[in-house]
Amino acid sequence: MGIDDLIIIPIYFTALFLIGFTYILLSRESNEVKSFFLGGLALKLSAGLIYCLLFSVYYGGTGDTFQYFKDGSVIYDQLLNNFDVGWGLLFLEEKVWDTQTCELMSYMFTYQGTSMALISKFSAVIGLLTFNNFYATTLIFSVISFSGMWALYKVMIDLYPKLTWQMAIACLFVPSVVFWGSGIMKDTVTIGCTGWFVYGFYHLLIKKDKLIVPIVVMTISALLILNIKFYILAALLPGLMIWFVGHHFSYFIGWRIKSIVSIFCMSAIAFLAWFLWPSITGNFENLLEAFISEALGFQRWHSFLFETEGGSGYNLGEIDFTPIGILKKVPASINVSLFRPYLFEVKNPIMLVTSLESTAILMLSIYAFFKAGAFRFFKIICSKPILLGFIIFVFALGFIVGFTSFNFGALARYKIPFMPFYLAFLFIIIEEARLANKAARHLDRSTSLFDR
Repeated sequence: MGIDDLIIIPIYFTALFLIGFTYILLSRESNEVKSFFLGGLALKLSAGLIYCLLFSVYYGGTGDTFQYFKDGSVIYDQLLNNFDVGWGLLFLEEKVWDTQTCELMSYMFTYQGTSMALISKFSAVIGLLTFNNFYATTLIFSVISFSGMWALYKVMIDLYPKLTWQMAIACLFVPSVVFWGSGIMKDTVTIGCTGWFVYGFYHLLIKKDKLIVPIVVMTISALLILNIKFYILAALLPGLMIWFVGHHFSYFIGWRIKSIVSIFCMSAIAFLAWFLWPSITGNFENLLEAFISEALGFQRWHSFLFETEGGSGYNLGEIDFTPIGILKKVPASINVSLFRPYLFEVKNPIMLVTSLESTAILMLSIYAFFKAGAFRFFKIICSKPILLGFIIFVFALGFIVGFTSFNFGALARYKIPFMPFYLAFLFIIIEEARLANKAARHLDRSTSLFDR
């Protein structure tokens, strides 16, 4: 950290916080919600700085975040000194690259992958606003992530206005989400886009109170997620569709109408499945092969790091890479994503923090289950389309990242998109169970008085 950093950091930190303060001051939110916004923003900006310091000092200036910034700096320099070349690095396709552009790309590591290159491009563009300062650029990345989480929080308190502090914890104050979603990384952009996508989906298809803004927000968010980590959207969409169908299905009053609609939907699905079956099976085989190849690549690389550098690795036992063999690993994969590393698996200070959070989430999960009771727990889930949609997303993405990561450090980053949804799911379960228990006690009291 140089003298210029010591000057720039407080300027950008203060400026970004003041912009946020002005926004929330002019909003119509309650004082409690405003305090959550300001506290969450301050925490997010601080996490961005801590992220920079951790990778600068603890990890010795290594890691993807520095590579993204380094390659972004190449684009930034070209935009200032040779605009045509810089423009080419940002937007042009391979067939129109010139000799100088290709030469620059030859030593830009992130240009070996499209999703990696996209983050470097973001870093370069944001660098135009920050004089390409690493710390200031990271702060703006942090704000992008925070904006998506705030959008998700707005959705949750619109649905559950009495759970303001619970949803603030879920969306704004989970340590791993705050920290690992604050650097110049893919995860920072994707978690922000996930929050914005759900915001657009809610206002367009559930609440139906807005049109243009949700469409624009969903389109931009979807394109970014697809180009950075497409599997997040693949895991999210089925859950959102369950929420959408379940929400609107509840408006069909009467069992006859519901039965007719159900029969029609199932018949349509059966017909489409029969008509598209050859294409489905062929694409499934291709997708399965691609998934296995990607999983093996991650597993081998992270296992290599664990064996050679003492990384925080894990395994799921012997895996049979067939559809049935992979399905058998679904419970273990979801478990590792949600609740590991356990305390006895801790090997370094970073793992300790992650383990404490995982243990707290495990305890909250157990509390929610026993608070509701086994029967009522599943009854609440089935009766609330939003809960069913959320848990499908959590389980789908939890399986993907748990099955492929094989490293607790990587897992801590990969799982952050679904963590707010899982905690929101638990808080809603607890609240629904509380209301059900309260209603039951009131009924018992009324019956008792009537008997007298």
